[in-house]
Parts: sequence; structure tokens; C-alpha cells
Amino acid sequence: MTLCRRLFRGDTDFQILKQIAEGPITRPCDVDPAYDARLSAIVMKALERDPRRRFQTARELQEAL
Repeated sequence: MTLCRRLFRGDTDFQILKQIAEGPITRPCDVDPAYDARLSAIVMKALERDPRRRFQTARELQEAL
């Protein structure tokens, strides 16, 4: 969303869901070198597949932002 583009693409819903579950997650700063590294770290933590490594509350995310 912060890059104004989709993170995952596919021809079918199944392909997209497979990417969400198993595909690589590209760091925003790898897409746009001018992207703020601190915001990139926050986005990547929010996208963590392991729930224990994600922000535990919306407030945690808000405070990081």
C-alpha cells in the first residue's frame, strides 16, 4: 500500500493465496531505494508470517509509526 502496488500477483485467487502463504516478501526499500529504511522495517514486521514476530496490537504498530 505504501508503494501504491500489489505485493502479490497471480492469475487466480489460488495463486495469490499460495504467494501470500509461501512466496517471498519483497522489502519496500528493495523496490524503491528512496523508501525510508525505518518505515521499511515497520512494514516488514507487520507482514511477518510468524504471528509471534508481528506487532501484537494496533497500538504497537501505531507507536512504531
